[in-house]
Amino acid sequence: MTKHHEAAFGSAFGCLSLRSGLQLFAAAVTLHGLCGVLSSVSEDVREYVGGYSPVSSVAVIAMGLVGTAMGMVGMIGLNDNHHSWVKLFTHFVAFVRVPV
Repeated sequence: MTKHHEAAFGSAFGCLSLRSGLQLFAAAVTLHGLCGVLSSVSEDVREYVGGYSPVSSVAVIAMGLVGTAMGMVGMIGLNDNHHSWVKLFTHFVAFVRVPV
């Protein structure tokens, strides 16, 4: 008999466990945030530079920093079974990343 915290919760992308799928998504959010931060030193990544205004460029860099931090919070929370960190990550994705 399995314990309640060892039960299968479902699948992501049709073939991965839910934990693996969420880890993959958190890694993608982290990578997306890093691209936003790297746009401060290189204006080669056209969709991340924030247009021609310096104010929008600062906004892209700030969101990149927050996205990088939240992606890492999500990955660490999944590895450590820390449900409040995972909840914080999912709230960030639902209320910040999806609307933007």
